Amino acid sequence: MRPSRFPGLQRVVDRLHAAIGSQVQPLREHAVATDEQFERIALRLAELERQVDVVREQLSFAASQLAALEQRVADEAFDRRVADVGAVERDLVEAIAAEHRRVRVRMQAMSDIEERLRRLESATKRDD
Repeated sequence: MRPSRFPGLQRVVDRLHAAIGSQVQPLREHAVATDEQFERIALRLAELERQVDVVREQLSFAASQLAALEQRVADEAFDRRVADVGAVERDLVEAIAAEHRRVRVRMQAMSDIEERLRRLESATKRDD
């Protein structure tokens, strides 16, 4: 320290310096601790960001897989609907074919009856 022309003022400055110094030291220690904590948080944040990137990649992969599965399910549902329509169409064709057989039998029966009638008519015309 250099000698002061105002020794009383110098004592006041020295006491203020000591008082401020005693208050600054805990603040410096707190600042160091806060910096260390900040560094730990920054490292943890960097690690979490890496993990988020990994999860994001996995989610993207899972989303593409899910989209593919959804498409397969939709395709299979469509195939089932087509198969169901095919079954309905098959049943309809079978019903039509059965009805066609019945109609053909009826038509044959009508044809047989018409043939008998023609023979009868011919026989009756000959008898006249």
